[in-house]
Amino acid sequence: MLWSVALCLALSTAAAVLAVDRGASAGISAGATGIVSGTTYFIDANGGEDSNSGTSPTRPWKTLARASIVTLEPGDAVLLARGSTWKGQTLQPMGSGTPESPIRIGAYGAGTRPHIAPGIGVKTYAIHLVDDDGYRITDLELSDTYGGIVAYSRGTYEHRYLWIENVFFHDITGKDTGFNTTGCATCYPAPDLRFGTGIAFGGRGDGHSTVFSDITVKDSEFLRTDAGIETVPAGTVNPGMWRNLNIVNSRFTDSFRTGAIDLYYVSGGTTSEVMVKDTGAVGMNWGIGAFQIVGSRDYTVQDSKFLDTKRPHNCRDKNGALIDCPDGVGFDFESDNQHITLRESTISGNAGPAILFPGNNPVWPGQQSDLVIDHNTIENNNSTDSRGDTVFYADHDATWNPGSAGVFSNNTIRLRDQGQDFATAPLIFDPDNLVYDQHGTLVFSGPAKPTATDDASSPAFVYRGTPGAPVQSVWQSAKCPGCSGGTTTSSDAAGATYTAFFDGTQAVLRAPVGPQYGTAAISVDGSPEAYIDTYSGQAVPSRPIFVTGILPNGAHRIHVRVTGTKNNASTGIRIGVDALAVAGGT
Repeated sequence: MLWSVALCLALSTAAAVLAVDRGASAGISAGATGIVSGTTYFIDANGGEDSNSGTSPTRPWKTLARASIVTLEPGDAVLLARGSTWKGQTLQPMGSGTPESPIRIGAYGAGTRPHIAPGIGVKTYAIHLVDDDGYRITDLELSDTYGGIVAYSRGTYEHRYLWIENVFFHDITGKDTGFNTTGCATCYPAPDLRFGTGIAFGGRGDGHSTVFSDITVKDSEFLRTDAGIETVPAGTVNPGMWRNLNIVNSRFTDSFRTGAIDLYYVSGGTTSEVMVKDTGAVGMNWGIGAFQIVGSRDYTVQDSKFLDTKRPHNCRDKNGALIDCPDGVGFDFESDNQHITLRESTISGNAGPAILFPGNNPVWPGQQSDLVIDHNTIENNNSTDSRGDTVFYADHDATWNPGSAGVFSNNTIRLRDQGQDFATAPLIFDPDNLVYDQHGTLVFSGPAKPTATDDASSPAFVYRGTPGAPVQSVWQSAKCPGCSGGTTTSSDAAGATYTAFFDGTQAVLRAPVGPQYGTAAISVDGSPEAYIDTYSGQAVPSRPIFVTGILPNGAHRIHVRVTGTKNNASTGIRIGVDALAVAGGT
């Protein structure tokens, strides 16, 4: 009778553990909604025996090895006893679940979270999924290994559903054992792992297929890892190797190497309500960024914080000399990204620039388009003057043919010092951004109301043709219902120019952007040209494309040149003009 009562209580506890969170965020697939079937296996490091049946909390198995030889079916569960620790062991479950009936790995009983600690010094993982999917992993502690949860696909595709919730990852690093801590000769020590990583998704691409989709990580903590979460592509890569990857309400502290969250070739999904702090204490020769994204499409990062990224003096240049590690940025739009949005987040106190957006990195080739940086707070970045005293950085090695198109809008920017540059070219810097100096004084808020339009009779605009081609043949005016004066003027003749004249302290140049527009070279009063990419996947008849700094009150000119170059995503090189908005003057 007492045994029956105890068994009922234990099974009730197990059922509670298996209950599915019905409050999943919109856009995140929670999988099963109460469908629980199959066999539940219990493992207790303290009171179990591998000779037991393992199917009762009173007769649990002892080792993870015993649980790793069972072929699991949809709806099965592997529950680890709270208060137990498995040292020197790895759980490598076999079998796949489904999004509707996932296989569950979780906890039962009372006490601290079950703890898997395989040990540092040999290539071990805490939980290793190979060519399997359909798992829900919750309520664990994983440490002292090179991989907390590693999901690797060996040339297999279309895997679906992995949910990781309330897991504590810590001390997952090779910084003290030489596991990928030197130069790029050892950048890839394993096909599914680059260095100690809390969660690694590895896969070999074929150039078009999806390796894994519907992944969620939520309510988890990552402490003292080389990297927190990373997708690890191999083979012939393609956007969408991982789809619908969501990271929610999680904290990343002391990620020692290149970044806390490193997303490569992801399509779709959201990172929200995460905090990343103190990334890069050990560093990496190719650079450090709290959040890095490469080769990805249609991804949103929101309501998050990227704080206090470091630049330690322990990286090596090509001659082997010690240098400060590159970058140290809060957010890195590295290369080959399209339709990526960063909004309503805080980027603060980073040793390098707040945001990096070069594009067309030779390791991950591809220019970038439709980047949106909107409604963020960006403050006190680049204390080390990485790449100059600037808040943002785009211009990498010119041999890369770098290129990024997008817009900064509605951001609040607080400078570290009076002379800090906040230009974002080639991305458009909208006049609705607010910029404050280190004393809290507003130093930039651009004018918005147009004071002159593109009309050829307007004295504000002077158009010039190209050698042998008159103005009328290279600059064409067309009706434009959404433009400031009802018309727009544009040219696709490389070398054609126009000059906008104004009297005041600041001006905003408005122009059409869209799929057929190219790169403009723009200068103010004879200053060096800035290159602005006016491509956009969505046509907008009139938007600010260039804002001058604060100028002495008086006469000034903005010179615009059609470069004949374009973003790889654009269908043309056309440059247009709509209007000019001016502040100050007499």
